[in-house]
Amino acid sequence: MSDGIRDLLENLVGLLFQRRFHGMLKHIDLPLAIQVDGDMTAIPTPASFAEVMTIYCEGLTEIGVTEIAVRQTAIELPRKGRFRLWAEMDHLRPEGVTQGADQIILYCRQEGAGFRIELIHCVRLAFLAATAAQKARMA
Repeated sequence: MSDGIRDLLENLVGLLFQRRFHGMLKHIDLPLAIQVDGDMTAIPTPASFAEVMTIYCEGLTEIGVTEIAVRQTAIELPRKGRFRLWAEMDHLRPEGVTQGADQIILYCRQEGAGFRIELIHCVRLAFLAATAAQKARMA
């Protein structure tokens, strides 16, 4: 993974855990489209972005995640300044055990020496699967 992409992904994860959602928006376009389980949602404002990210963070906390290790798995060659970036985010518990991994595809636009995220396709969200499993055990 190029250092710039790795640094940006790690920075975004750090801001997420610090709940500094406004800082994440330096690299994310609004309205942001997010696709989960075939449903597409548009996040139009910084306030709605913060609300969605808060729900995500609460889901991580609910399953005991204290750290995320992010890695790029593939990157598309840019075409007309746009490209896709595949990444996995391992959810780690305090004892270092992996709780699962998110699989995402970021649809990006080159901007100067960096890029901005225009769409996030959540192929798999580990906390949704873990939460569903916990609820099934409790039923």
